Amino acid sequence: MNYFKWFFISTEWRIAIRKRNNSGLYADSFVTIPNTKKYWFADPLLFEDGEKTYLFVEAFNRKTYKGDIGFFKVEKGLVSDFELLIDNNFHMSYPLVFKHEDKYYMIPESEENSTVDLYVADNFPRGWKRDKTLLSGIHYADTTLFEIDGRKFLFTYSPENGKWKLLIYELDMANKEVSLFQTIEYDVNICRPAGKFYTDEKSRCLRPVQDCRKGYGKGVLLYEVKFDGQVFSESLVEEYDNAKLVIDGKPGVDYFHTYTRTSEYEVVDYVHEKVDLLKEIKWQIRKYKRHQRAKNTENQ
Repeated sequence: MNYFKWFFISTEWRIAIRKRNNSGLYADSFVTIPNTKKYWFADPLLFEDGEKTYLFVEAFNRKTYKGDIGFFKVEKGLVSDFELLIDNNFHMSYPLVFKHEDKYYMIPESEENSTVDLYVADNFPRGWKRDKTLLSGIHYADTTLFEIDGRKFLFTYSPENGKWKLLIYELDMANKEVSLFQTIEYDVNICRPAGKFYTDEKSRCLRPVQDCRKGYGKGVLLYEVKFDGQVFSESLVEEYDNAKLVIDGKPGVDYFHTYTRTSEYEVVDYVHEKVDLLKEIKWQIRKYKRHQRAKNTENQ
């Protein structure tokens, strides 16, 4: 084990954006959206609404050591100032936004709260309120919506007893309920969602996936997803290499685990490792604060 890296090499996530091209992920450079003194940003998920584009993100609060949810507006390749949207008493991330019957919904990750929650906006892109808890008592991560043939499905991830599970739920928006549709097990950690589904130039339906074979954030895979009306299947079509990702004109990042695109933009998150002599102290503070949040929740 590299003890120096374990105790003194720190990671702080950042997000980067570029105008979309069809020449591959490595063709052009992404441009970093700066972190702030209060937050660093991760899990960028684009949402296109007509001619408007929004970038929803996890905003990790440096003081409270937990993720909140916020957004940027994207216009002509530029982003607005960051706006905070949801600040709960538990860690949140991966803000998956979608539209259904003229209403706007979000399913952010709330694994720390052991729930999968549906939020609704009364003043989009602001005004988010929890509408209903779809699942509880579980630790599912990075739930991602997939729509096909007029049906809605939620792909979510759960590690359990040395196995890695992709659980697929059918979402009934009329009653705001879910039912387990299919479970796919993997012998290696290569099924956790890494961004929204999209259709590429070859008309393939693709699902970005975190490649955790060498550790968390060590790359992104693309799976082609097929559905015959009864069963989902997926197959690997591409592997994205951290060393080839170009950020701010320079190739190579240490970590990378989210990729999302729309008709006009592409975004990723990434990390360059750095020496931080206070890393272990900060990690212990983060664990303590998480423990206190869990304790407070139990006492409510």
